[in-house]
Amino acid sequence: ATDFGDRGGASSRRDMEVIESSATMRAWSRAQRAAGRRIALVPTMGYLHEGHLELVRRAKAVADVVIVSIYVNPAQFAANEDFGTYPRDEEGDAAKLREMRVDAVFAPRRLYVAADEDAMRARSATSAKSDEKTSHSSGGGEASDGDGDGATASA
Repeated sequence: ATDFGDRGGASSRRDMEVIESSATMRAWSRAQRAAGRRIALVPTMGYLHEGHLELVRRAKAVADVVIVSIYVNPAQFAANEDFGTYPRDEEGDAAKLREMRVDAVFAPRRLYVAADEDAMRARSATSAKSDEKTSHSSGGGEASDGDGDGATASA
């Protein structure tokens, strides 16, 4: 059971909206833009740490509303990697995001159908090989903490 549905009680300034479907996320985003609000998205795989929270702070500095996505994509895991043991802390993540007064969390359970996941896994494997060649040939690449997280702000 997810803790994201727990709205934080009387002490919270306002409720953090929890969105679990792509259609609801699209509608929410369109409504925010229609109201003239600038949206910032901080995409994550959950198990939030200080680096994620700094991205949220930066997003809040440039946008009217901030949404944090939390999605662990099974297609990102190779056959020999255990998707089931990827660290998760929904209760802790929800508390941190409420404290930071994030406007919404997009926490879908599943975004892709199996056929799409197979295709994405194949592309991911090809991309990883390409990235490895690029990294070796160019002597490096983008700085990263290795978890694939980043920040995107939309005007």
